[in-house]
Amino acid sequence: MHLALALLVACSADDPNVEIVPNGDVFTLTAGEDTVASLPERGPDVDPDEVELGWLLFWDPILSGNRDVACATCHLPEHGYADGLPTSIGVGGVGRGPVRAPHPAGMVPRNAPGILNAVFNGIQNDGSYAPDSAPMFWDNRASGFAQQAQEPVMSGPEMRGDAYAESEIWDEVVERVDAIDEYRARFDQVYGEPISIDTITRAIATFESTLVATNAPFDRWMRGDATALTEAQVDGLVAFFEADCVACHSGPMFSDFETHVLAAPDGPSAMSLDTGDGDLGFRTPTLRQLAYTAPHFHGGHAADLEASVEFYTLFEPGNEGEGTNRLNPGVPVEMLDEELAEVDLEEGQVEAIAAFLESLNDPDFFVDEPVSVPSGLPVGGFE
Repeated sequence: MHLALALLVACSADDPNVEIVPNGDVFTLTAGEDTVASLPERGPDVDPDEVELGWLLFWDPILSGNRDVACATCHLPEHGYADGLPTSIGVGGVGRGPVRAPHPAGMVPRNAPGILNAVFNGIQNDGSYAPDSAPMFWDNRASGFAQQAQEPVMSGPEMRGDAYAESEIWDEVVERVDAIDEYRARFDQVYGEPISIDTITRAIATFESTLVATNAPFDRWMRGDATALTEAQVDGLVAFFEADCVACHSGPMFSDFETHVLAAPDGPSAMSLDTGDGDLGFRTPTLRQLAYTAPHFHGGHAADLEASVEFYTLFEPGNEGEGTNRLNPGVPVEMLDEELAEVDLEEGQVEAIAAFLESLNDPDFFVDEPVSVPSGLPVGGFE
């Protein structure tokens, strides 16, 4: 018997419908109708020259209206490519990460999701995934990194500022990048075609697709290393299934990639009720790398793993109204997702599940920053 499976069965002998099987490029753990899975051991194959070009653009504030914000400003390696803030601070901000000082024009209403493993968004249990159509943002409004990369540049508080209209900013950015000899040479080498929105976002997308962390203790355990998880983490995995967390947090990325209405509090920068996907729903976030990407939820209200799990105790049967009114009074009780009624955390399960979530963290991912960028501007927009 698979050693990891034997250990799990020993902790859940009352459920004979538990199995771990290889499935394409992943290992899938099935308990009844619910599944979680390991990630593939590596990301997609890419052109290293294209990756380097995207890496430089990712850190170059030339993409922002006032030349003061880069993609990396809100997606920092030390925070799992998030920024450590409840909600991000874009244009006019000063400083890095959690100590970044805000400017009124740069208050972003949502938490910056980490982009580690985002190339696997939408991955199936057989290991198949499609980076060009991967769902992006809290409301699933973009498909793939390239489309995702277009939007922050056009957002006033994130990168555009107020010097250019939304319809003008990308023409301005393309003109700026094209005026730099090093960029022209790199784009010609990689694409052999003029610099454009398409080639800029394609390069950034290629770099971001390399930001993977696929060797967490849980992944090693699923592949057969029975020592990779502690006893407490295995107990937490059992609790994760028993509490039905897996109803939404399933598959290799521990997400169904659908939007759900949870009534989580909006962020401190939200000027009005954040309607998410238009119907108050926000995408189920991945549970991977959460140790790096705190605080959690779309408004960044949960400071750590235990606080994130504790949130779901507010929705035990009979407590929905109290939890909703206390957390986000703009969300009617009747709109809450049905799945919340299924979550029933017992005493001790919050700590157990939080312990299991620690096993989804892989510290081995790319963290290098360029010493300089071709524009000559401060790397990342940080003075």
